[in-house]
Amino acid sequence: MIKKVLISTAVAGFTFAALGFNNKLKLTRYIVESPKVKRPFNMVFLSDIHSIKFKDGGRNLFETIDKAMPDCILLGGDVFHKFGDEEDFERTYELLKNLACKYQNCCMITGNHEFECGKADEIRRSVAKFGINILGDESYVLSAANDQSILVGGTDYAGFGEDEVLLQKQNFVRRAEESGLFSVLVRHIPMRVENDENIDLILSGHNHGGLWRLPKTKIGVAGGGGKLFPKYTHGKYNFNNSCLIVGSGITTETYLLPRLYNPPEVVSVSVVPKI
Repeated sequence: MIKKVLISTAVAGFTFAALGFNNKLKLTRYIVESPKVKRPFNMVFLSDIHSIKFKDGGRNLFETIDKAMPDCILLGGDVFHKFGDEEDFERTYELLKNLACKYQNCCMITGNHEFECGKADEIRRSVAKFGINILGDESYVLSAANDQSILVGGTDYAGFGEDEVLLQKQNFVRRAEESGLFSVLVRHIPMRVENDENIDLILSGHNHGGLWRLPKTKIGVAGGGGKLFPKYTHGKYNFNNSCLIVGSGITTETYLLPRLYNPPEVVSVSVVPKI
């Protein structure tokens, strides 16, 4: 009897795990309503690419992005991998160049991997040459083909300096209040700190969806930096006057745990008029 129970438990566990190992890239769609927009504005958020080498050269990634019909592409940090070699960096630069060539209104914020590899400034300069807007010290008004505009800004990884990062956010909040535009803050690490209620939408990554996630929940086991059960792992979190959306990221190559019930994803956010 005990043997049968053990075998049944092992089979069930194996089946549960096997069904969860899905590394097929998915498109996750969110809708955010706001009285600050008169017409829809579509954005695609990509996080935690980590210099991954796509087996198809990135074709599926671009096809997935196309399905969202984006008015802008927002890159949420850790696009590069801190342990990447020269070939990894060149491949990632080529990916960014192709993104900038195909889609208008591309913006990028740096994450901890760009900082920790010691090449953050070099990466910023190189990426800017492709026509990608570097977020942090600057924010940008982005316009869709239907003439709807939004304001996009970002804050760097805190390793660049706590005071500098705080100033970046304060400047963005001030510009958002002055412009009256729908405001989007791209911040690599998801967190809640003072004054975020003055920002309409915050986009983050870093936690890779928790790597192992309980099916149909936001509960993830491991986050960035090896943190267990991070507070903001994946999905949409609503607050009084703002919301936070955390993406699972693109890379399937992790040095912590393989993904379980947590496929890599392209995040699509449509901001629509609030009726």
